[in-house]
Amino acid sequence: MINYVLPDGRTHSCPAKNQLLRVMRITGILLLIGSLHLSAASLSQTITLKVKRQPIEQLFDEIEKQTGYWVVYSDQLMKSANPITIDAKDMPLPTFLTQVLKPQALTYTIDGKNILIMSDGTLISKVEHVLENKPKDIQIQQQTVRGIVRDEQGTPLEGVTITVSGSSIATTSLVNGEFQISVDEADKTLIFSAVGFETRELILKGQSTVSVTLKAAISDLDEVVVVGYGTQKRATLTGSVATTKGEDLAKSPAVNLSNSLAGRLPGVIASNTSGLPGTGASILIRGQSTLGNNAPLIVIDGVWDRSGLGQINPNDVASISVLKDASAAIYGAQAANGVILVTTKRGQIGKPTISYSLNQGFSQPTRLAKMADAPSYAVFMNELLVEQGQSERFTQEEIEKMRVGSDPIRYPNTNWQKAALKDFSSQTQQNLSVNGGNENVTYYISGNLANQNSILKNSDLSYKNYSIRSNVDARISAYIKVSLDLTARQEQQALPSVDPATIFHSIWRTYPFLPVYNPDGSFAPGIERGENPLVMSTNATGYKRNLDNIYQTTFNYEVVVPWVDGLKIDGFVAHDRHFRTEKLFRIPWEVYNYNPDTDVYTKQLGGPVAQPDLRQTFLNSSRTTINARLNYDASFEGHTLSTFIAAEQTETTGSDFWAYRRDYLSGAIDQLYAGGAENKDNSGSAYEIARRNFFGRLNYEFKGRYLIDFNFRYDGSQNFPAGRRFGFFPGVSVGWRLSEEDFLDQWDFLNNLKLRASIGKMGNDQVDAFQFLSTYSFGEKYYFADPAISLSRGVTPNPNITWEVAHALNIGLDASLWEEMLGIELDVFRTRRNNILTARNASIPVYTGLVLPNENIGVVENKGFEAQVYHSNRKQKAEFGYRIGANVAFAKNKIIDIDEAENQQPWQMRTGYPMGTSLYYDAIGIFRSAEEIETSPHPVGTKVGDLKYRDVNNDGVIDAKDQIRNELTNVPQLTFGFTADVSYKRFSLHALFQGQAKAEQYLFLQSGLAGNSLQEWLDNRYTPENPQSSFPRLPTYEAEISGYRSTFWVRDATFVRLKNLQLSYSFPVERLARLKIKTLSIYLNGFNLFTLDKLKYFDPEGRSETGAFYPQEKIYNLGLHLSF
Repeated sequence: MINYVLPDGRTHSCPAKNQLLRVMRITGILLLIGSLHLSAASLSQTITLKVKRQPIEQLFDEIEKQTGYWVVYSDQLMKSANPITIDAKDMPLPTFLTQVLKPQALTYTIDGKNILIMSDGTLISKVEHVLENKPKDIQIQQQTVRGIVRDEQGTPLEGVTITVSGSSIATTSLVNGEFQISVDEADKTLIFSAVGFETRELILKGQSTVSVTLKAAISDLDEVVVVGYGTQKRATLTGSVATTKGEDLAKSPAVNLSNSLAGRLPGVIASNTSGLPGTGASILIRGQSTLGNNAPLIVIDGVWDRSGLGQINPNDVASISVLKDASAAIYGAQAANGVILVTTKRGQIGKPTISYSLNQGFSQPTRLAKMADAPSYAVFMNELLVEQGQSERFTQEEIEKMRVGSDPIRYPNTNWQKAALKDFSSQTQQNLSVNGGNENVTYYISGNLANQNSILKNSDLSYKNYSIRSNVDARISAYIKVSLDLTARQEQQALPSVDPATIFHSIWRTYPFLPVYNPDGSFAPGIERGENPLVMSTNATGYKRNLDNIYQTTFNYEVVVPWVDGLKIDGFVAHDRHFRTEKLFRIPWEVYNYNPDTDVYTKQLGGPVAQPDLRQTFLNSSRTTINARLNYDASFEGHTLSTFIAAEQTETTGSDFWAYRRDYLSGAIDQLYAGGAENKDNSGSAYEIARRNFFGRLNYEFKGRYLIDFNFRYDGSQNFPAGRRFGFFPGVSVGWRLSEEDFLDQWDFLNNLKLRASIGKMGNDQVDAFQFLSTYSFGEKYYFADPAISLSRGVTPNPNITWEVAHALNIGLDASLWEEMLGIELDVFRTRRNNILTARNASIPVYTGLVLPNENIGVVENKGFEAQVYHSNRKQKAEFGYRIGANVAFAKNKIIDIDEAENQQPWQMRTGYPMGTSLYYDAIGIFRSAEEIETSPHPVGTKVGDLKYRDVNNDGVIDAKDQIRNELTNVPQLTFGFTADVSYKRFSLHALFQGQAKAEQYLFLQSGLAGNSLQEWLDNRYTPENPQSSFPRLPTYEAEISGYRSTFWVRDATFVRLKNLQLSYSFPVERLARLKIKTLSIYLNGFNLFTLDKLKYFDPEGRSETGAFYPQEKIYNLGLHLSF
């Protein structure tokens, strides 16, 4: 006998042989009523309920009370149902039902106001049978839609709620992902929703069979984070790992990917030090910890030390992870500076999706120094000449002509920036990708074109990047999967023969009373040696061309061992090739001196060469990495174990060749054969590098509560002698999720609370190889005027050279509250770097002539903290949504032990100070009177208006012993970022603010007779008429009293910058469907839009002490993205 509970509460019994007929009748009646929509539309369709171990039948009663729906079920099904525990607040009914029924192996369908509970798909067919046999007078035209729902990996999804848009008709997918549902119109929209996945809408357009793929809607706790040689859930992650997504990076119009990282990742310092087309950011992780190379290790799709981070198309990036603590120890020898893991996108199951994006940008410098105009500088020059006992160069009448512009030929007032630079330069980026596949093969193929032009007028300085990427995955059998990744990239960089930094230095320095052009249009000679910056940037000086062709291939394999659960073998073989050509062709350029009195032009040659010369360089390298891993995963009674051991071998070879010719008859032929037969030169070299290592990981967790991760690497490097080549680098991290403990059950607002700690040992071998051997080099010397090949001794050998070792300690806390609306991450860390590889140059006198090797003699300690907080609303269907986040990081290093010069003053020692600090005279004011000079220690020759320096050692003399060491450098100790994402209907806004503090930049521009000066410096310099000036007598060189390298010329490099801003609009899907377009969005974004700082003259991220650098870019960009 089976009992059926009817809507009026009565229970009916029937023999088993009649149960099928009973079910069909009852269901048919209920569906018929539902199809006529005989229900109150005002009744609630959300559930708010908190119960613990309640019988499922009572829960059904509560559903009926809150919603007005009738729940129909079989008593026999309920006998095996477990009690229900759930906490729901305003949860949509389909979501609530799925959460309740899926663990019970039950499903449901909704038609009208009726909820039918079932255990398999049998009842669906019965319902359809009843609908098909309705009386004709109430028959509604129905269409049955069948389909299957899968996740992104192609796995069928059970319990997905499928709802007909605009109605209450709904069903759920079965265990095999299949479903069927009835709709009354051919173009209805189906809505697919499931816990843990993004809701998707599908317009049927007459289809009766559909296949749907749902994308995971990852919460912050469920997010899968890429770590070294694997992935982990963020909820159980024990290391300090910062992450960002490719979709966020793609919101920046910067051509170089590395320039988009600043401010997004706590602990990552990405300094945009130049705006030269094609250049990227200088990246540090948690500041500096060694006296040598501080660059992090770059890992792209699992292959370490791959080139091209900046050139990766951001649209190809799935995620970027940064390993900052002992989690990086698995990379051993090269992990001491941190590790950046880049994961590119892979194909998804489904019909091919073609995506295209176009970005058209316009850029201009973020800041240009305001240099003095001609009248101001002419007055200043006259003062200097008179002071030196010479006559004034300009009369007051001539200066006035400069001011009013009445005689621009003889007395021009040239703004060299305006003359040499465009208002805007252009850049273009285009991306095309194809993504799709089935259960056996998936693919992601993309192409990218980037073209970036220069801000310099009349220059073909530019950068072009063409790249193709193909990631293909294939399932060979139930136990074997393989993938093949191919990347090809070509970079073309066109430069003038003169270094762009030199050109910009010339723009700042050239006298403003000199003309750009002569009356006949020829170039005027500039400040000296014919260095007119407008001709220096053109091909009239020759050119420099760099061409890079990079090919990267990776073959991955995975073999599941069928007779041992959880055991598999995987690995990869990667092979990279890099070909580079460099061509530098220099031509002496022509400028003309014009005499307006005689109208005569005199030709003058400019440039470093008297006749054209050419140097061509050819470089190539290849690198092969073979990796094999044995993995084992197991779960039992709350215990979860994931482990692997692996071996890896890398071999790198390379060679270079260059040839040089000079004495070309003309610049018309730029080939080697056309050069002179005399004084030609050529040379070449080759190298081989090999690494072998063994590594592994053991990850264990108990009930997602107690976590431990142990990883190690046994690394070998040929840079060290036998017996010292291998190093063992372990790392261990632990975590405790307090939020999973019973004693915190009452804290309903707490989603996650985790304490974590890590300790590890990492290595660094980034020094020249073979320093343990006596090395010799070939050269050319002359004996009795005849050239001869000579053999010269190189570095003095160090047989004891070995690994540089970093000991890292990290303690952290993660918390998320109120359904992950608020998240907090805190870290404190300390890294102590021992055996730092550096030469003993300070204590060994220069006159010994020794070429010293690196020794393990340095010790540096680096300490700091990081904090990150975010807040978001979690309402998926709300028209308005937002997410805001902020991060801050502080890292300060200190030298504990280093080679110091003998007899050095204690306050000048590097020990106890951060790396990279400099010695400065401590400027304490400006001498305002002769009496003040007489009563104060001062350098010989000091005059009124010169800088006043502190007598540090109180010996009454200002000399080199009075120099002090500053605490700060141009590498910031404090960095921070703030992000905001706001969406309203189809509009979205993204903003990123980024900044730094506790950083300084020494800035000293040659003034005086050597070149132009800043307008502010001239306006506020000391003169007898301006005795209370804010600037001293302006020096021409550092040898002058006020030109001493002093704290006066050190500027605060703190800034806050609007790094990235994007406003976008997405067009309605329904309208696009008519054009066979899936998605279309347009957007306006910008990069480096404005900056607040104290430096004022140049961009605060510039590192040049004289302003000799290509200025950073401010970019305005318009783009569109469509898929079909």
